[in-house]
Amino acid sequence: MMDDDIKIVIVGDSGIGIKSMIKAYCARNPSRILGKSLRIGSEDTYIQVLYKQYRLTLLCCEILDGKEHQKNKPICYKGTDVVLICFSLASLKSFIHVINKWYPETNQYCPNGTKFVVATMSDLRRNDQIKHYSNIDNDIITRELGDNLTRYFNADGYFECSSVSGEGLNDLFHQLIDFVLQKREQKRHGKLCTIL
Repeated sequence: MMDDDIKIVIVGDSGIGIKSMIKAYCARNPSRILGKSLRIGSEDTYIQVLYKQYRLTLLCCEILDGKEHQKNKPICYKGTDVVLICFSLASLKSFIHVINKWYPETNQYCPNGTKFVVATMSDLRRNDQIKHYSNIDNDIITRELGDNLTRYFNADGYFECSSVSGEGLNDLFHQLIDFVLQKREQKRHGKLCTIL
């Protein structure tokens, strides 16, 4: 993979807004979708991004769920720069799946990889009607729970974002890019440096 390519593996339950997150980021930034492909085990989106002085291609690989894709997962994770482990703030079930399904899977196939926990649909936390109904079954995940989960798994970061409002999308993708570029620079020079 060339230095201007960043491979991002994205995991999480279907229906939590992963595709919307990618589209919304592209719509709000100087970027364009170069293409999409479907291969056994993942749905891939290639995005060309202009960020700072870099022209980058982000390969976003959404891992498909299902037993029929299980044997191809090692191939999907190969060459990964960053893993995004996603859940919806409005779905306790998707949050629990991060704990007992998605994090263990990413640890199996990418044990030493960079991992970020990402909460989608953050706009729903401020929606009073959703808040009212979700309080009945305690379904809205708090920021504190997301932070605790990130610390528990010793993940590299926690982000909340919304495809509807655009909140948090730039933070997520730009910090992800900075993180990968910094790691590559450290490898080239054999030094540890910190971005303040």
